[in-house]
Amino acid sequence: MIRLLLTYFFVSILFSLYASEDVPVFFYKNQQLHTADGEKVVRGIEHIFVEGDINELENWLGSNDGFIKYHYNGIAAVQIKAENIESLRQEAFIKQIDKGNKPLVQLMDTSLIIHNVNQVHDGVSPLDMAYKGEGVVVGIIDAGIFYNHEDFKDENGSRIKYMWDQNASNLNPPMPYIYGTEWTFQDFENGNVNHSEPANRFGHGTHVTGAAASSGREVENYKGVAPKSDLIIVAYDYQDPTLSKFVDAVEYIFRKADAMGKPVVINASLGTYYGSRDARDLPARLIENMLEERAGRVLVAAAGNRGNVNYHLGYDVTADTTFTWFRYTSTFNVVYYELFADTADLNDVWFSIGADDTSFQFLGQTEFFNVKNQFVNLNPGDQQTISRAIYHQGAFVGAVILTVRHQGHMYKVEIEVNPANTTDLWRFIATGDGRIDIWSSQSIMGHSNMVEFGLPPASIVPEIVNYKLPDNAKTLVSSFTCSDKVITVGNAEARYAHENFNGTTTVVAENPVGIIHPTSSRGPTRDERVKPDITASGTRTMATGNLTNVNALISSGQANRVAPEGMHSTNGGTSLAAPKVAGAAALYLQKNPDAWYFEVKDAITLSALEDDFTPPLLPDETYGWGKLNVFGAIQMDLNYGCTDPDALNFDADANMDDGSCVEAVHGCTDELATNFNPEANVDDGSCFYDTTSVHEILVDGQILNLNVYPNPAEEYFYIEFDKVPENRITYELSDLTGRIVLDGAVPAGETFHKINVVNLPKGLFLLNFQSAKSQLLQKKILLQ
Repeated sequence: MIRLLLTYFFVSILFSLYASEDVPVFFYKNQQLHTADGEKVVRGIEHIFVEGDINELENWLGSNDGFIKYHYNGIAAVQIKAENIESLRQEAFIKQIDKGNKPLVQLMDTSLIIHNVNQVHDGVSPLDMAYKGEGVVVGIIDAGIFYNHEDFKDENGSRIKYMWDQNASNLNPPMPYIYGTEWTFQDFENGNVNHSEPANRFGHGTHVTGAAASSGREVENYKGVAPKSDLIIVAYDYQDPTLSKFVDAVEYIFRKADAMGKPVVINASLGTYYGSRDARDLPARLIENMLEERAGRVLVAAAGNRGNVNYHLGYDVTADTTFTWFRYTSTFNVVYYELFADTADLNDVWFSIGADDTSFQFLGQTEFFNVKNQFVNLNPGDQQTISRAIYHQGAFVGAVILTVRHQGHMYKVEIEVNPANTTDLWRFIATGDGRIDIWSSQSIMGHSNMVEFGLPPASIVPEIVNYKLPDNAKTLVSSFTCSDKVITVGNAEARYAHENFNGTTTVVAENPVGIIHPTSSRGPTRDERVKPDITASGTRTMATGNLTNVNALISSGQANRVAPEGMHSTNGGTSLAAPKVAGAAALYLQKNPDAWYFEVKDAITLSALEDDFTPPLLPDETYGWGKLNVFGAIQMDLNYGCTDPDALNFDADANMDDGSCVEAVHGCTDELATNFNPEANVDDGSCFYDTTSVHEILVDGQILNLNVYPNPAEEYFYIEFDKVPENRITYELSDLTGRIVLDGAVPAGETFHKINVVNLPKGLFLLNFQSAKSQLLQKKILLQ
């Protein structure tokens, strides 16, 4: 009986987690990581991101028990004692600190046909050879891997060249990260690897790796897109699931691929639902700096699986006063949500927090706040908090706490309410001129749900006509996933049916094969850039199975999800769409090993397919540029340069504009000419010259002939008059910016004057002559 109950409990948990595979066990509030029951996660050592002077930072950390793990272009990943972070923040050399503690969550052989992969594997014309990912590294950051599966081996043994388990005891941690355990190819060959993919991740990492790079060796089927690529695996630490550990994983894989001398694509079927969704946070920018450091580096990310949830509130604020209700969240026992806006978009917005009871009786509100008026002297990196209490007929309704954080390019506003009654509804009220975005959901983030159903009629709440409803736009995950330098992938239905372990056919399609899956997260980014970039088949992908999990499925009555031979099983979501794009990137890198991230992205997006499901105008916020077309992508011949035929540097061979075009400015380009135009870069033949060296000038009533020679001059030039000047004449030599580099005077009675220019820079100068009463002459002179 006990065994039966335990089996039922396991099946229930298994089913519920598959049904909502990316529900996090950690939440984020007030810049702090919290457990599922709302408790703060407290650590003695923190891994943070710092932007500032790297030399100063290294010196400071050396005196304060910390160190820099790595840095790229002014942004560093740092290990530091938690107690020292605020002291570091006060240092003058610091621009910005990001704790990097937003939690990440998982984002869960028809694909080879759907995405035209077989033609690439077979080397179909016009390809000159077959491409299967040889000489390329596929890096996977996920829950782990069932590494003994034959799909991850070849004739030489394991295809896994390096593996870092961030969860394992610190027996052999890779440097400079100093946590977890690292294994090499030789460890796999010698049987020295002690890694098991966590049971509560249900083979997610194995599935993802299989979709990207399975060799199909186990049953000669279910190949991944890059079946002969090398593998580097990072088992991400889901017990402490922070962005800092994800960025460590990215840097680790890039570093190892560099040591192997091979190009690399990383797949990230995980992401964070917290943040501003503009890729301006330090972790995202640090990853961008890594991608920009050298060619042969690509990052592919899943868009997320919340396209069917209206948890985004975003609109242009106008003079009309609008509002939205937020509910109490039992995760933190408060009302809590976060607002994001560019600084210019929030400066003229006024907002207030109000309350209503369950019968929609209005209980009062705070005054209207404005970041420029109530939050004064708020500089980038600063934050300020204001508290207010609301009373109704003398009874306490709730305490409102507003925290505004100035993050340079934008404001983040944290709204927290401690209510007297947990059933009250709390208004966010806005008016003015600007734009705001809020993402809030208790099931996804632990934050307050917004009210979208059961709204009262205008006869009860007249202002309901200005109620703003949440929507499913911009529901993609945040941080690096929103970067233009990352390929972000949406999820389409993958298959209608498959043969299963029971020997029957499982019909699985809820929607037509090829249509976007309802859960696939939508774009664009908060700042209106196109995301996702591409769509691939993900839902119900049959891929390499973690055999422990596969056996559990069979024994628990879910054999309909297992392939006939019992070595593969289904999974889905953008988690399984992304690795197919990563595999496509690996094939492109095999053909073009020196390609930059932008070239790989362009090849994939510009070759995308359109069909009956994609809208007529692409790209859009659902499908991106269309459907993955691997055969088309690998044939792309991209040449970058200036494609504007009117530009000065037009490149007739270029078919991709790289933004390098220089506008052609026509004019006189000869510095010696009288009408020389320093901004001109195309000579139009209009130059004219002062052909005389002798000039007649009038000096306080006396007519003189002035001669300046030689011109051009090298060490000296001379000033000569035909008569003895009756008055003193001054001169100034200035460069073309007006800066005076030499001045002097020809005394009265002197007809010849020598000027030494040996120590002056070479170039074109203006020589001005003046008397006590007037400007006499301006002449160009060239020093060479």
